[in-house]
Amino acid sequence: MVCNEMPHGTAKSYRPAIQRAVAYFGEQRMSEIEPYMVTKFLASLPYKGKKTVSNQRTVLNGIYKYWINDPDWHGDKNPVSDAKMPRGMTHKSRTPPDEKYIAIVKENAQDPDVLLPLLFLCTGGRRGEILALQAQDFDLEKT
Repeated sequence: MVCNEMPHGTAKSYRPAIQRAVAYFGEQRMSEIEPYMVTKFLASLPYKGKKTVSNQRTVLNGIYKYWINDPDWHGDKNPVSDAKMPRGMTHKSRTPPDEKYIAIVKENAQDPDVLLPLLFLCTGGRRGEILALQAQDFDLEKT
């Protein structure tokens, strides 16, 4: 899907994956890319986290689906569907903070410098998710 046709949050998170794919495949035409090339690309990502690689694969798959279904381009294959995920990727589960850290955040909840830790504590969000929040992401009418 073209970035300007998808929701802002989706486009914002997909854009880096699209840029990585364009940088890697360069001037190759979509019809020239084979499954083994996609597998090699996924294995070359600097961060071997399972979620990162899986998201990259999802974005590539979406690009190919768009290409295939577009009436002007009408692509004829999706090499991503036959590409294999690399082995040995890390997958870590997030653990909740210790009770002592929860107590510190609660004790200082009125301090404006505690906003980020408070957001981590109350949402369970990842660092990148919390740091990407903008004022328009908050619905103050529902609070």
